[in-house]
Amino acid sequence: MSRTKGDPVDSLELSQSAVHCYLSAVLCAADCIAALCPTIGVPYQQRWRRLPQRMGFDLSPASLNASELMFESEMHKFVELAGPYFNRGLPLIQAIGSSGGGAADAVLEETASVAVLLNTLAESTETAADLEAPPEMREMLESHAEALRRCSRLLQSRLLPPLQQLKAVIRDCEELAAQTENTSVLDVETSFVNTRGFRYEIHNRIEEKRPFCVALFDCIADSGPLHDLSPDDLGKVAAEVAARLSIQFRPADCLGRIGPLTFGVIFESDKKRIEGRCEQMAHALGGTYQAGSGSISLSAQLRIVEVVDAESLAAIFTSLDDAKTAQLALEST
Repeated sequence: MSRTKGDPVDSLELSQSAVHCYLSAVLCAADCIAALCPTIGVPYQQRWRRLPQRMGFDLSPASLNASELMFESEMHKFVELAGPYFNRGLPLIQAIGSSGGGAADAVLEETASVAVLLNTLAESTETAADLEAPPEMREMLESHAEALRRCSRLLQSRLLPPLQQLKAVIRDCEELAAQTENTSVLDVETSFVNTRGFRYEIHNRIEEKRPFCVALFDCIADSGPLHDLSPDDLGKVAAEVAARLSIQFRPADCLGRIGPLTFGVIFESDKKRIEGRCEQMAHALGGTYQAGSGSISLSAQLRIVEVVDAESLAAIFTSLDDAKTAQLALEST
């Protein structure tokens, strides 16, 4: 028989669920670090995959504590080993992509120009040899012309191909750096999902045919435009709004920052069940926030959209696009 919402929580059931969640988290982390950096991560993945079996022989508080210490220690060691790949590797890739492309193009162009120049000199030398030069001079000039052509062929056959390969590698670095920058799904200031991540969460629920609705909180400045704030101050205000917002919702709810001070929450619930709570939350978000050396007063406008058809889904995406436009406008000021 399944337990209803009002039934008391069984301590044994809760303990079993907690252990299952812990082991699932460890296995998920193992798969992630193996995919992130296979050279270093795969050995840890293989080691951590054995943890559920080992715990089955001695499932006790002591063994759980020991496994936690082991997991934390090895995770810190992985970060120590793999950190340079990302902390130093990505900036290097970005530098290669941004400045290397121009350098490779310049070297390729100059090398091709030199090859053409050598061929031109060879032709000029042969022409000079045909102008009634003494036999010894004609032979020497023809020899020089052939040497110039040989140098031109060497440039084209030995130097140009590796330079073209280098240019391809630089182009890959440029694309990788751009991909890394453009595929982030988390907002830096709030740790909520960003607009891209919010769209992903919506599409994921649609594909899985899970009913949901979206609450949109648009924080409006009561006095003074938002673009008067510096990017740092705006980020701090957004972080404070996010802190007030995050304590009001369940772990299963998806919170996103989809504009400068626009936030969205995805509920796997119908609209009627969350209207009252969202209205209270919108009221709680209003107030005064510290902004640099001063403060700013905000009020929150609430809109709830229940996704039941294509029209309601389009309304959400229109709101996301409007918030993105506002974000770009602020960034350009």
